[in-house]
Order: sequence, then C-alpha cells, then structure tokens
Amino acid sequence: MTNMIDQANRELATLCEGLLNYGATIYRPKPMDFVERQGLYNYCPRDRLLIYGDTIVDPAMMYPCRDMELQCYHDVVDSAEHYYFMPRHEGMILDAANVCRLGNSMLFLESASGNRQA
Repeated sequence: MTNMIDQANRELATLCEGLLNYGATIYRPKPMDFVERQGLYNYCPRDRLLIYGDTIVDPAMMYPCRDMELQCYHDVVDSAEHYYFMPRHEGMILDAANVCRLGNSMLFLESASGNRQA
C-alpha cells in the first residue's frame, strides 16, 4: 500500500510540475482523515465541483459521505465569483464528472450518479 501511495504522490508531483510550466495555478487540498470522519476520500475533485469560468456549482452527489470533500477545497470555492449549492432533495443527484464542456455547451451523461432531475 505504501508503494502505491508513494507512486501516486510522484505522479501527482510530475503532473503539477507540467501544469506549472504551462502557467497554471495549482491548488492542493489540505490533508484530512476521511476514515475518522466516516467519509470516503477526496481523490477525484472533478466529481465534486463543476467549474465553468468563474462559476462553481457544488452538486448533490449520490453518496452523502462525499459531501465532506468540499472542506478540502475552500481556497477554490472562496475564489469563485459565483458559487451555487445544489440542494439534496427530490431525488436529484449529480457528479460534476457527468458534465463535459464542449465550447459554450455542456453535455450531460445520465447515469447511476447523475439523473435527469438534476
């Protein structure tokens, strides 16, 4: 397990270096013990936040245990010009990863983690 974590950290460092070379700003989440908090993880930020320009949408995800991931991304959320929270009601669920931007259009995949109601 330690080897996998070390490899993942090396790969993330390489990715960050490449993005920095292109002028990107890198935000790294603060460490959090998700097991202790009965959560899942924060390995997939693209699931958690839907970003479009200076607007961020925080969707109602299928698994409520993933809601705590947002606590790791306050720097990103606080820098958004517009922030919208999708309420968890009426059966609406959405992973931000179900959305793909194509020019000015947004394509949406209906799946087990994103439904038409959302």
